[in-house]
Amino acid sequence: MPNQKQSYKPGENCPASGEYELMDSNGQGTGAFVTMEKGNRFPPGDKEGQTYTQG
Repeated sequence: MPNQKQSYKPGENCPASGEYELMDSNGQGTGAFVTMEKGNRFPPGDKEGQTYTQG
């Protein structure tokens, strides 16, 4: 079974500092990245159903 990376919704608290990629509603990378600090909230996406995955 392949390892799936944990995804986080916009507005959730970031669990660990690092770089996260914005993923579309199908789980595909959008090419947009954000650098987050632990405890900060993920910013809103520009489309419904987007999530963030640590890259």
